[in-house]
Amino acid sequence: FDLDVRPGQIVAVTGASGAGKSTLLHLLLGLAPLGEGEVEIDGVRLPADGGFAGQIAWAGQTPMVVPGTVEQNIGLALKGASTRQVLKAAGAAGLSGDLDRRLDERGGGLSGGERRRLGLARALLKPASVLLLDEPTANLDPEAEQAMLEVIRAAAVGRTTLIATHSTAVMALADRVVRL
Repeated sequence: FDLDVRPGQIVAVTGASGAGKSTLLHLLLGLAPLGEGEVEIDGVRLPADGGFAGQIAWAGQTPMVVPGTVEQNIGLALKGASTRQVLKAAGAAGLSGDLDRRLDERGGGLSGGERRRLGLARALLKPASVLLLDEPTANLDPEAEQAMLEVIRAAAVGRTTLIATHSTAVMALADRVVRL
């Protein structure tokens, strides 16, 4: 597999389930091992002890939730983030409501769409030039998906973005679609 992505480009990665879309994203984060070959971002090779996670904003299929408030959960993306920064990211991600709401470790009280928005709010909060999104609109109804597309478009501004997706609507946002 060979993929060159220009800075600022949005690339949708698609293919059948099990084709390796999520694995590709996990490889960049250091969550999946590199079997052979090499991976580089801006001429820097993938570190042997892991990925580029510190330099990447990431929203996975099921964002991790820790016991605490919604605000605290969003703030995990940027140590020392101010309430104002978190509120801005939450608003941009379409996560409205009570940011003081308490969550348990399973994300009790969050709908699937809110959980995805929480992940996107973290990605918006983290100042990173690379954005990875794994199935950001999966299992959303058409109206919720349409709203999420605007959030994704805003999150991708000024960033190199890779999106693993099956959604034709998400693929339409991309500058390029790569099929695995």
